[in-house]
Amino acid sequence: MLIDSLAGFFSSDSFMPHGMCYLWDPLVLWLHAGSDLLIGAAYFSIPVVLALFTIKRRDLQYRWVAGLFMLFIVACGTTHLFGVWTIWNPDYAIEGLLKAITALVSLATAIVLWPLLPKLLALPSPSMLAQSNAELQAEIDRRRAAETRLQNLNAELERRVAERTAELENKNTAFEAEIAQRQEVERQLVAERDRAEVANQTKSQFLALMSHELRTPLNAIMGFSEMIKTEAFGPLGQARYREYAHDIHASGEHLLQLITEILDLSKIEAGKMELREEQVVLNEVSQETQRLFHDKAAEHTLTFATETTEAVTITADRLALKQMLINLISNALKFTPLGGRIDVSTDVADDGNLEIAVTDTGPGMDQTELEQAVRAFGQTSAGRKAGGTGLGLTLTAALAHLHGGRLDIDSEPGHGTTITIVLPGARIHNSVTDTATA
Repeated sequence: MLIDSLAGFFSSDSFMPHGMCYLWDPLVLWLHAGSDLLIGAAYFSIPVVLALFTIKRRDLQYRWVAGLFMLFIVACGTTHLFGVWTIWNPDYAIEGLLKAITALVSLATAIVLWPLLPKLLALPSPSMLAQSNAELQAEIDRRRAAETRLQNLNAELERRVAERTAELENKNTAFEAEIAQRQEVERQLVAERDRAEVANQTKSQFLALMSHELRTPLNAIMGFSEMIKTEAFGPLGQARYREYAHDIHASGEHLLQLITEILDLSKIEAGKMELREEQVVLNEVSQETQRLFHDKAAEHTLTFATETTEAVTITADRLALKQMLINLISNALKFTPLGGRIDVSTDVADDGNLEIAVTDTGPGMDQTELEQAVRAFGQTSAGRKAGGTGLGLTLTAALAHLHGGRLDIDSEPGHGTTITIVLPGARIHNSVTDTATA
């Protein structure tokens, strides 16, 4: 029943084509037909353009509105094309249906557009977009210019910081150098002050010691010579006067030795002592020196032993070498008790150096006394009792140093003392390891 109704609705049997209305006038007929064909073609081309535009411009807002417009235009175009069809075919039901569809699409488009109108009007126009783009580009240019200025300022700041840092580093270096120089000057001043204090103390010790050391033999010389001059014990020629003359001579020798030691030490300290070096047979100098003390050793019942390396020839100042031995043996005699022993030995050590050692069986010294003994005019308590100037070890060490050597002291309280003159092996010309004991 429904199908029959629809068939009757779409039937064109009871209608006449539009051409009948135009009385089949060719001019009127083709005017309408041509116009509808052109309108339909235009309506179908416009949606194609809109479709391509929306495909290319995916950033557009309200693209779905463009879809409604395309549907509306296609519907309108379809009605115009179907109008050409109805000129010859009276299918007015289908034409009415197409117009109804077109009406619905048109109405929907109109309904949607009115609410969208404010939003669409709010969209920026091309001129506004161009202006905004221009303003944005200007802002970008300003920002780039600002960034460039900032980079230039940063570069200038870094350059100034680098210059200032370099300047400060140079000033710091100069300050450090000045501080170091001042510290060095202060250190030198302190050292000079200390040396001055030591020199002043040494001078005081020297004056105190010399006043005693010089006065004692001078008093003896003056006293004994006065007795001889006044013939206090009768006419000259008596044996007692000869003893006085001997005492005067001994006191004079003591004064001469004292003055010689002082002058030699002064020369060494002033750098004016010159060695008269020659080839010296060490054993000969050692024996000559020891013979000077045989009588005194016998008086003190001391055992005087020597152990030497035969035929050792060295380059040295003969008098200075003999003076060093005299000082060491004289010291040993002063501190060795009755019945004691003194050993004098010479040897070539394993390192090639020549060692001349004097060993006694005296009281020995502790570390404090050792430090005191090697100072100029320094004397231990035992040294002050034994007498002397306190210059022997100082002078010996200085003479050894002039020969490129040194003075070693090995001492222990209650076990005696060994003092060794160490001379460089380069001074030895020849040596024979055969040893002899006397």
